[in-house]
Amino acid sequence: AIGGSGFVARNQKVRRILASQGWLQLPVKGALELLSLCLRQRATNRVALLADWAAVGKFFPLVAASPRFSHLVNEASSSHGASARADELSLPDTLRQASAGEGQARLTEVLAGFVARVLGLTPGSLDETESLQDLGFDSLMATQLSSWVRSQLNLEFSMMNIMRAPSLQSLAADLLNEVAHGPGGERGVSGDRQRRLVRINEAADGPRIICFPYLGGDAVSFEHWTDGAFSRIELYAVQPPGRGGAGATTSLDQLIDEITHEVEQLQGRPVALYGHSFGAWLAAAVAGNLIARGILQPAHLFVAAAPGPGTGHPLLTALDTFRQEHTPDDVPEAILFGQLRKLGMHSGGMHSDLAGAIRADLRLALHFDAGTVPKLALPVTAIWGRGDVSCPAEVVGTWANYCNGSFRNVAVDGGHLFLEESANSVIGVIESHLAASEVELAGHA
Repeated sequence: AIGGSGFVARNQKVRRILASQGWLQLPVKGALELLSLCLRQRATNRVALLADWAAVGKFFPLVAASPRFSHLVNEASSSHGASARADELSLPDTLRQASAGEGQARLTEVLAGFVARVLGLTPGSLDETESLQDLGFDSLMATQLSSWVRSQLNLEFSMMNIMRAPSLQSLAADLLNEVAHGPGGERGVSGDRQRRLVRINEAADGPRIICFPYLGGDAVSFEHWTDGAFSRIELYAVQPPGRGGAGATTSLDQLIDEITHEVEQLQGRPVALYGHSFGAWLAAAVAGNLIARGILQPAHLFVAAAPGPGTGHPLLTALDTFRQEHTPDDVPEAILFGQLRKLGMHSGGMHSDLAGAIRADLRLALHFDAGTVPKLALPVTAIWGRGDVSCPAEVVGTWANYCNGSFRNVAVDGGHLFLEESANSVIGVIESHLAASEVELAGHA
């Protein structure tokens, strides 16, 4: 907003609302100076704003958790914290000092206030006995609440646990238990912290798709797919280790087993798997695991922007000259991000939090054995981007070596991250090829 000019300057109510969220007015003189600087530098795709980042992070927890903005929020919050009164109790300390009933009532009230703001409602209009899903919460909103829990209660509480809570009151009780007794509380529940699948949307019938994100991505990477053509298909996404409240993992085999076990709980409808970039390797390994265990037979495997596992991940190949002296943990960020940009393997900002997620995935990729993926007795569709310099058609086509069923190689517009650039095209490929698989299976029945 420009101070002293325009709609916001004329509307006091809107100005107050934006200020309460951390968005401040940029003086006209400052705006003109920034515009002049951009013109002189011939800069494009620039955003200039004046913000109270501590307030922005508090009102929008998803921004506070974002690799692009988290460093700004953290620096501002630290500055605010240093100036706060030393005797002011944090929310966890307040809850610990209250009786069980008072703590439950207080946390339920605070949660209802945050949930209401996210939903655009007044706190008094919420039924605290309803589940978040019944109140209209989706996975993106759950990510915001998970980030709020992390920042306000110092707890890691996954989106899956939030969405599974039978009511707002029971969610408050679970969180209060963890504040008082640590993760798992008196119940000793640690397995829930390892949940990997996040449901993105609901569909009354039709098949389910399990999506595996690209290197450094997370379940939210597929949130925008719900704006596309999917209507009949129910979408789930894998939350990788250490992101969005998902637990850590000790090995690649453990991660594959955890995901396999959760997918097996989705019996009753056809289940297909979609993996993008490094996620394609994980999706193929889980597909092989599912087939070997015989509990759930996947209907189709979609592998996108990735070579067959035996050829090595493009980023690892690009970093080969540095791997003799560095591990994924200590490759300099400048080199890591330089290779990512060169390969077109990430969009948006590149900061330390993102580097940590990428390093975690690189550690898994480094130990990925091509033998983990057997010959797959199911239909496989390989998808590649016409502008992807790291995984052109012939590279993605190597997946034919891992397929005993039908194999198709399909092109869409876009670079390595075409799942963002050409989402509707990818969704169209998935729907049409999945329908063909259903017809094929019906013909063999």
